[in-house]
Amino acid sequence: MGWPVTGYHPLLSRAVSELDNNTDQEREGLYQRARGALLQQLRNGDPPFSESQIEAERLALEQAITTVEAESRAAWAGVRNRVAEEVA
Repeated sequence: MGWPVTGYHPLLSRAVSELDNNTDQEREGLYQRARGALLQQLRNGDPPFSESQIEAERLALEQAITTVEAESRAAWAGVRNRVAEEVA
């Protein structure tokens, strides 16, 4: 694995779109698994990443999670609005 790791947003966005049940709970589970996998991969590298590199990657992942979560919530709000308009 090279330094730095990039592309968390597209990976997470795709993974969220492929969830069978795109709920808050399912997304949080996905994010937790991503966090664990990232830390394991970075700490088990050969040579292992430095703590500052690990922190930078962790922050990049967290930013991607925040963005994907905002996109998911905005999409859900759009669906709710369309349904409300159709019912009215």
